[in-house]
Amino acid sequence: MMTRMGLTYYKGLLLTAFCLSACTAGDVLPGDEGNNGDGASTPLMIAALYHETGKADTRATEKADTRAASKELTSADGSVGFYLSNANGYTPVSNREGTYNTTDNCWKPTTDILLSASQATLAVYYPHSTAHGTSGSVLSLTSAQYTAAATTKGLWCASFTANRQTVGKSLSVTLKQLYACLSVTFVKDATYKGTGKLATVSLNRTGMITGATYDVFTAAYTTTSGNTLTASSLNLTIGAGTQSSPAANVEFLLVPQTWSSGSCEISATVDGKEMKIAIPYTTLGDLKPGVQYNLTITLKPTALTIGTLNYTTDWNEVANATLDDKVEF
Repeated sequence: MMTRMGLTYYKGLLLTAFCLSACTAGDVLPGDEGNNGDGASTPLMIAALYHETGKADTRATEKADTRAASKELTSADGSVGFYLSNANGYTPVSNREGTYNTTDNCWKPTTDILLSASQATLAVYYPHSTAHGTSGSVLSLTSAQYTAAATTKGLWCASFTANRQTVGKSLSVTLKQLYACLSVTFVKDATYKGTGKLATVSLNRTGMITGATYDVFTAAYTTTSGNTLTASSLNLTIGAGTQSSPAANVEFLLVPQTWSSGSCEISATVDGKEMKIAIPYTTLGDLKPGVQYNLTITLKPTALTIGTLNYTTDWNEVANATLDDKVEF
């Protein structure tokens, strides 16, 4: 006859066997969160991060070279942000800060994101900001004047897939620019006799996109519209565009936008007087992500006139761009 102690032990074995039989290969057991139940997991690590800076000039070649030039991010560039989708049973992660780990020589989240054998859908962006929140999968974009005080000229992002077999020393990711840039340079004509004090510059267009969210996994923009974008309190002096009399430059980071018709009006307050000029769609075109539009406007006694317009994807080098260089990355 089974003793009471033996019966209790036997019941315990039966209960344990029942619980284990109820678990499938895809279940996550306590203490194994994030591993999708297959035992081992590996922390997310990226060997190298790059952000695109432009394309090589292909005008002299018969076949266009679509490879984009890029710059590798280093620990001196600051931090990035990571996202993990809930696909394939992973627990989602939103805007987790990451830095370059000089011990492991790779980019890692400050708190590990564990990857199993199942494919994970991830995204990384630069530079990291808490302004993007800690939930969901979108980044916030705002059209605004770009100033030298800003730490970076833009926002870069890329989505990618990985699992525990593909992370580590061999994984590299290239981030794409999410903004367009309009760089407006004012040059004083010899016939203009005023000082050329530039106080404000405004972009005016009904329905101008002034803000947006960007989904890091779908690459979709959800936009909000306004009518005017202004750079104020500039205190710049418009010169003749020479070394001794430099031109005045104002730059705007803009949410990409498609204008099928009409124009964008640029107004400037110069020597206390407001002056306006309309830039037709046929001249400016759509504002595409990764493209810098370099517009030169000449200041004359009674009007502003369009001098030149060129395009470049290298936002730091614009001297060699021409009207034929309207390219994107």
